[in-house]
Amino acid sequence: MALQDLLQAVDALSTEDLETLYVHISEQRQYRQPDDRHNAPLDMDELDEILAELRDGFDGKDLDELEWAMNVEYLEPLEDDQ
Repeated sequence: MALQDLLQAVDALSTEDLETLYVHISEQRQYRQPDDRHNAPLDMDELDEILAELRDGFDGKDLDELEWAMNVEYLEPLEDDQ
């Protein structure tokens, strides 16, 4: 079933059925599988491990270039009198 077909089917639902569908979707989002990371809370320990592995893949020159590239994108805010 294509998304457009699904949307048309949803449009045809009664108010009661729409409420049931809303509850169902809300529950599905709340109880997603652990491998579905769309709205999962941020695990700081896992993030630290990922960043450590990322840093291990760079040498000092790579990190210097990365820092330079991030700083190039920084824009100073305009002063009030400009």
